[in-house]
Amino acid sequence: MRRTRANNRQASNRSIPNQENQSQETPSRQIWGRKAGYWDHKLCESLNTLGQYPRIRTVFSGFSRLGDGLLWYALLTILPFLYGLKGLWVSLITLGSCYLCMNFYSFIKSMFVRERPFVTHKTITPYSFPLDRYSLPSGHCMSAAHCAIIISYLLPSWGLFLGAVFIGIALSRMILGLHYPSDVVLGTLLGTLTAFITLFVVSLFRNVF
Repeated sequence: MRRTRANNRQASNRSIPNQENQSQETPSRQIWGRKAGYWDHKLCESLNTLGQYPRIRTVFSGFSRLGDGLLWYALLTILPFLYGLKGLWVSLITLGSCYLCMNFYSFIKSMFVRERPFVTHKTITPYSFPLDRYSLPSGHCMSAAHCAIIISYLLPSWGLFLGAVFIGIALSRMILGLHYPSDVVLGTLLGTLTAFITLFVVSLFRNVF
């Protein structure tokens, strides 16, 4: 009986440090999460102040409108006329993969259900109307990264132009108060991932090009 009690005491003593470590890890994670959220909000708020200037607001509203789909639809329409059969294939590949990409985006957004910055923080002013309710991830950045990477890889002469347009679209979503920086980063990463997957599949049929 004495040995059993001694063993139980040793086991309980060993479990105490583990409980203490767990109690220390949880607050530290919460602190880092709060810090990340704080700087996410502050950076969004700082960029949003640029929207009070009419010229800046007009320029980035234009970039945001391009990201609505106008640029991509127009570009995919003219590529076949500029490059013939190759342009047609590039347009079809980009359009088809972008459709799948946006369905994936809708699924991800329904998981996070994060409200827009101007809804959560009254210090952030919306300078445009969002296309849907939730914020994470940025669909504009996801589609822009996806399309820009695919088109630039298959038609390298478009790389510089599409890279500049992507940067403008990404900044516009924060300046207009519609997205946090983390929304933009995640949207960009997802668009990049889906673009590389698409290009990998395309490489399997390299002879077509």
